[in-house]
Amino acid sequence: MAIEIRPGVIEDAAVVTALNQELFPYLAKPEEQFRHELRRAIEDPARAIFAAESDGRLIGWAATGAATWRNVPGAYHLALFVHTGHRGQGIGSRLLAAVDAFLADQGAIEVEALPNEEGLPFAVNRGYQPFSEMRFAGVDLRELPAEPERPQGIELVPLFELDADAVFAAYRESGQDIPETPVEATPEWFRQVVWESPSVAREFSFAAVDGDRVVCCTISLNSGTGLWTDMTGTVRSHRGRGLARMVKWAALRAAADAGLTAAYTANNEGNRPMLAINEWFGYRQVGNHTVVRRKH
Repeated sequence: MAIEIRPGVIEDAAVVTALNQELFPYLAKPEEQFRHELRRAIEDPARAIFAAESDGRLIGWAATGAATWRNVPGAYHLALFVHTGHRGQGIGSRLLAAVDAFLADQGAIEVEALPNEEGLPFAVNRGYQPFSEMRFAGVDLRELPAEPERPQGIELVPLFELDADAVFAAYRESGQDIPETPVEATPEWFRQVVWESPSVAREFSFAAVDGDRVVCCTISLNSGTGLWTDMTGTVRSHRGRGLARMVKWAALRAAADAGLTAAYTANNEGNRPMLAINEWFGYRQVGNHTVVRRKH
């Protein structure tokens, strides 16, 4: 059986989406997100995607690019997975070798990945060090709790009716406080990855506004079968008032009304406030991944 490692192409989007859903159904990653990533990889010399193919069938995938949300010079990220029926044949190692060659040309200093429990030994055996734990959880949208009370003076607004710069300010401040894996977003990254991304489910993303200031927001993706909460955060001055619960409930309720039956998210194990909110919604753990990093 001949295995070919080649650059990913836009035509791979549907197949890799199906493979990703088979391996990680709780990621709820839409096909349009893969298409978007492929377009960016073609246009951005700091990104690369590789596919493993056997007899015309895509069986493995690796994507890497600058981890611009960390705002750390030389930091890159890596996503790599192989179909379960083709593991143990060196395919993951060949994909990683292609990525490492690319990163060497880029002058990468550090690489971060997020393997699940099955993939963690592969990463550790190749020099990656565990850094923190991420809990993936899901909730049945047909069993949502009643709407929480809205704090007085706070307006609930569809996120994309607001000014991008105002939303970015709230996104950046709240993201900086994520335990162990803070998001140091830049305005350019936010516009490219969030605001202008075709992957974001605009109809399921909401904000809390106090006067003329965005003080909390939740951003969602829609795979067609499930909702993925990509980010929910509140600015420091407004925490403890139930705003994250309010905006997230609005997003989940809108998704349920649109016919979706499941929603998923991930949280660092140290983010106890957000874990408590998700437990209130009824989220239950469906997977465990580990943030790993390696000096390159």
